[in-house]
Amino acid sequence: MELESEFARISAGVLPASSVPKSIIDQTEFVGWDHEKRLGMIWRVPDPSTPDDGYQNVAMIEGLSVREHEKVVVLVEERLRAIIPNGEWLMKREYDTRKEGFKDDQRYELVWVDLREFETSRKLLAVPTEGGKKSDFDCTLHFRVTDPGIMVRNLILEENVLSGRELDLKIDGAIEGAVSGIAKLRLGASSSIVQPAREALAKRIGDWGMELVSLKLDRMPEPRKEAPHPPPREPITPIGTQRQPPRAIMEKAILKPEQQTPANIASLDVDWETVTKRWIPLTRKGEIKCDGCGNDVDYFAECNLTCRLGNKCKLCKDCFIKRKLCAFS
Repeated sequence: MELESEFARISAGVLPASSVPKSIIDQTEFVGWDHEKRLGMIWRVPDPSTPDDGYQNVAMIEGLSVREHEKVVVLVEERLRAIIPNGEWLMKREYDTRKEGFKDDQRYELVWVDLREFETSRKLLAVPTEGGKKSDFDCTLHFRVTDPGIMVRNLILEENVLSGRELDLKIDGAIEGAVSGIAKLRLGASSSIVQPAREALAKRIGDWGMELVSLKLDRMPEPRKEAPHPPPREPITPIGTQRQPPRAIMEKAILKPEQQTPANIASLDVDWETVTKRWIPLTRKGEIKCDGCGNDVDYFAECNLTCRLGNKCKLCKDCFIKRKLCAFS
């Protein structure tokens, strides 16, 4: 039986709305596919993936509104009974002549199919190419459904695809299988992979009632190797000598008339602008303080007097300029 014939539609209980009086049409609620709410290439009624959907019983649907780019496949007891083209249609339950009543116990399903062209993109990672290398590809596929009956029979009934989301995953898997399989056999550049992959993919989705419009493969650029980071700066080792109170240090740094100047007094003439200064890392901020005033410093200069048994004072700019005599002498 031709599924798109008038006889197939009547046997499935689907009548054109133009065949009934207008008074009946005015009282009929027609159900259509809201593409903004239900995305994808197919919409099943009832939809197993959305049990809370309002359309879970086909018997409650009185009329169908099918757009120009859609077709509706009618399933009765999981068998294809009819394919409904675009237009407005009335749903009438099938009459059982043997029991002289309607067949209420039969399981009806409706599958809306979108016939427009679709585009899907997928990144294929670590595909074997020339020289034993592995490359990443950006794959773009354009396709459309040409035979809704074959699609519903082979994908929904035989391969148990329950929703549009599962259909998308099937197509993604077909893309990866076709491109990766050809690439492993050819081990060539992307230009030599495209045509064999197109042929393999066209055959695969052709078994699902689809037509491959175009296939584009672009090799993704290899990630740039980052320059090695410079080694971290060595932190300044804190002085182990016990710190004296700032007031005591400054009092001892004041030169008194009766005190004798040390032998290395010439070292006091070093200018602050010319002396070597050391910066304190951010990780050590607050740990190292000026040995003169005891305040936190961002950088310091070491006093060049050698009167602390090998340890030198760390002084800020003010204390370095004011120093007259070693505070620890």
